[in-house]
Amino acid sequence: MTRLSRFFDLVLIAGFLAGLLFPLLVLRGHSTSVTEKRALAPLPSWPASAEELMTFPSTFEKWFDDHFGGRHRLVQAYHLMALALGSSGTPRVLVGSKGWLYYTDPNDGNNVEDYRRTDPLTPQELERWRLVLETKASWLKSQGIAYLFLVVPNKHTIYPEYYPSRIRVRGERSRLDQFMDAMHGSDVPVMDLREPLRQAKIFGPLYHKTDSHWNALGAALAANLILEKLGSLDPGIHGRRFGVDDFSWHSTPGGDLARMLSLSSLLREVRVPVIRPGRLRCAPKVPEQVLDAEDPDLVITTCRSEGKSAVVFRDSFFTGLRPFFSEHFTRTVYTTALPEIDTLEQFVRMYAPDVVLEERVERYLKVLPKAPDSSSEPYRALLEARRPRALNVP
Repeated sequence: MTRLSRFFDLVLIAGFLAGLLFPLLVLRGHSTSVTEKRALAPLPSWPASAEELMTFPSTFEKWFDDHFGGRHRLVQAYHLMALALGSSGTPRVLVGSKGWLYYTDPNDGNNVEDYRRTDPLTPQELERWRLVLETKASWLKSQGIAYLFLVVPNKHTIYPEYYPSRIRVRGERSRLDQFMDAMHGSDVPVMDLREPLRQAKIFGPLYHKTDSHWNALGAALAANLILEKLGSLDPGIHGRRFGVDDFSWHSTPGGDLARMLSLSSLLREVRVPVIRPGRLRCAPKVPEQVLDAEDPDLVITTCRSEGKSAVVFRDSFFTGLRPFFSEHFTRTVYTTALPEIDTLEQFVRMYAPDVVLEERVERYLKVLPKAPDSSSEPYRALLEARRPRALNVP
């Protein structure tokens, strides 16, 4: 064996050993994964009993699988290869046409079946919705508070043209169609943004291609409609309209769906609307105060020196809408707490709002509200409102 061949053998052995040792030498110490949106397995403590010794190998393996060196790059390469084949490496993301991605987590709203209209709301579920919303609206009216229930359309509802053609619509009515039918004739003010947003698509993209949410332009146009509706319920609320000229267009890293694929740096958003300087009264940012350190989503904003106040029960879609909404109120309290009737009472007692807005994205219509307690004050207010009045016959 020549000296040169020995050298190459040593290099090969060293490279093999380095490949084995690299994942151990470059262990990651993160506790959460931003791309996978989950907590990573913690490092298990040294076993102190025979029972812990039995489970130690499996818990250590889970920790190592989440933290070994180079894991992120390998995951990124896997998703990039899947995307090149027109597929997705995770069940939470669906690859559409022309670079559009859709959120499809089966455990979070069952979006695909909602698109196919094969998982409708039952008559009992629709009746639950109507009863709960009428209970809230009746009680708030008795307190002199305006109430509005807002449904934000799913991304695939506004942009079905980029949804994979292999997934076909089977049913006749969507859950939102059912919901709006069930609320027809009710005194509860309910907003359906589907048709206005479809018509506004001519002004530019309203939802992000690589994110599950609408963009700032979509949120601003929705704010126009919301403030107009609230003004019809409370004449003291005066909204101003935002338009395309209030925005400039920029390129940014990919959104939450791109991050789920570990590809946010590669799948960029090339047309992102950003509000122009000076267009917001509370520019450059609405003053925000976190009310509870244990719940950072409980936030209060202050803008106007005088005017109305509001409480908003929201999900993540209202984050983009917040700057356009907050500037119309002297104080707005935002919470992601589930707006059950007892929670609603609590927030009204604490903050005495003039307006209560409840927002829910379309896919969460399947998450039913809790039925009202028949002995609660809001439910009694509903019964009183429904009680026939005696006719004053002379």
